[in-house]
Amino acid sequence: MAITGSRRGIWSCMEVVAFPRLAMALLAVAAHPEKGSASPPRSEDRAGHNIPNSRNLWRTRPRTEVLRASGGQCQVVSGLPSAQNALNVGSSSHADLKTTFSKGNLSVHSRAWATGGCEFSLRAQKFHQRLSERNSGSSSIITAMAPAPSNGQSGATSTQQLDLSLNPRVAALKSSKTMFVADKATAMKESGIDVIKLAAGEPDFRTPQAVVEVTSNFLLTLCEDVDMYTSQFDERTCAVTTELWLEVFGSAHDERTKNARFCTSQAGVWAAQNNLTRYTPNAGTMELRKAICHKLQEENGLTYKPDEILVSNGAKQSIAQAVMAVCSPGDEAIIPAPFWVSYPEMVSLSGATPVVVPTLLEDDFLLKPEQLLKVLNEKTRLLFLCSPSNPTGSVYKLEDLEAIAAIVAKHPRLLVVADEIYEHIIYSPAKHHSFAALPGMWERTLTVNGFSKAFAMTGWRLGYLAAPKHFLVAANKIQSQITSGACSISQRAGLAALNLGYAGGEVVAEMVAAFRQRRDSMVKKLQAMDGVKLSVPQGAFYLFPDFSSYFGAKIEGGGTVNDANELCEFFLEKCLVALVPGDAFGEPKCLRISYAASVEELEEAVSRIEKGLKLLTRVESTVSSS
Repeated sequence: MAITGSRRGIWSCMEVVAFPRLAMALLAVAAHPEKGSASPPRSEDRAGHNIPNSRNLWRTRPRTEVLRASGGQCQVVSGLPSAQNALNVGSSSHADLKTTFSKGNLSVHSRAWATGGCEFSLRAQKFHQRLSERNSGSSSIITAMAPAPSNGQSGATSTQQLDLSLNPRVAALKSSKTMFVADKATAMKESGIDVIKLAAGEPDFRTPQAVVEVTSNFLLTLCEDVDMYTSQFDERTCAVTTELWLEVFGSAHDERTKNARFCTSQAGVWAAQNNLTRYTPNAGTMELRKAICHKLQEENGLTYKPDEILVSNGAKQSIAQAVMAVCSPGDEAIIPAPFWVSYPEMVSLSGATPVVVPTLLEDDFLLKPEQLLKVLNEKTRLLFLCSPSNPTGSVYKLEDLEAIAAIVAKHPRLLVVADEIYEHIIYSPAKHHSFAALPGMWERTLTVNGFSKAFAMTGWRLGYLAAPKHFLVAANKIQSQITSGACSISQRAGLAALNLGYAGGEVVAEMVAAFRQRRDSMVKKLQAMDGVKLSVPQGAFYLFPDFSSYFGAKIEGGGTVNDANELCEFFLEKCLVALVPGDAFGEPKCLRISYAASVEELEEAVSRIEKGLKLLTRVESTVSSS
């Protein structure tokens, strides 16, 4: 069976998953392009699959811009077999990419740009893959699509050895420890081990029901003419499709999904002849950008036009593109520590130099004006400010920001990335203040926000950049060559989220109240632990306690805990609690604990940590020196 009609709708929504990996592959192997294979990639359908022309990225996508961004040459772009492998793999797992690109360097690179893809899109692509497998009878789409290896019996043999070198900027990137710890804890959980995961920065609340309902209705409107789409299939075809749909997406509550024809039409949503499932404008739909402008004006006191808004696949991509747009080799970017793990890597990837400025727990990990003055020079291009902060939960007061703004105003080259993704998760009496709203700072500020945290929409992958048009146009060009526009369905969900009311309305307020209750309980318990120091967070959903008094401690039964990494490993292996070591955030004395988990899980996690600490005997000299 071959599903005829337009599959373009499928790939319009799915390409955001596959195309970034193609771009990452090109960037990874561009360090020595003159050594690439001279044979061009095949343009015909591989293994007999009905792949639409719009999916054939080798013929339809401008490839030279990706290489220019990496500093590589462009004339042999057609001779990159590893890049074609990335296209063949599509949305495969990180493990597949590690096999293809040696020790996961491509995986590390892609995570520095955008974490994962839209969860709904990934499931839809899995469904499409499984359906294609049934059609062709092959055991693996990836195997079927991949070029056949040379065995010396078919085609010309080659004595040349494959060049596995990487772009030096990519090779120098550090892997994300938050992702590593979260992935390891997930693997343990899936193997049946009772691990409590407090590593990932992801709300445990469900996406607001109003957002889900609007999105569901939006999808269902595309299935109105079910018979037109499904009339070409016999009952056996519909039954097979139904089986696969339910296997991938799970049983839906709607009774209509039990009907084979309706399930087939649901799959056809992605191929429906409807402009709402096609590419959106690169910068995002006008409707969503206008809603973002309204939100920024009403909640933040910021005035932007729609052409000063860029919607991306998550705030992580927004930040990366902002950095790439304004930083050049030789520039410096000031990053107060503790920092979000990706800031330094994004700066390094741009060719600029990250300048980390340590802050102190007794100052609530906030950057002081005198610290900023000490590191400013003619090379300084960018300053990162994150409030509320990941990983500390610290919030800048208005007077603190005004003092920093007075310094910024005296340096013509200095711009500010204001990461405001946690703005709504803040605890009274603390208040959020947008840096761009301060006098003279609008022209200098690149404001980043999104939907993942406040609206519990991490899997939807939707964020945005608000900036003066000159900078916004540059970031927009980068996005046009990397991913193009964000998923159309996620954008519709984002619009629904902004319509919940001021600051997310009652739904978000209830979530914040729950976070505050958890914070208060966790702070009380951690402050009661011997040797643990803590700054009380005023926002976000993280604690960042100092456990350095336990470094050098002897483990009962043998072994020593020397640093935060080993302490986190101890907690994971012995206590079955997943935490993130502080050196990932630029503060090696601390651990990050996410309290985005149920009250029951948090209470059990604290109990396990307390029992674990009793197995450690602290060395007196270590306690004294801390």
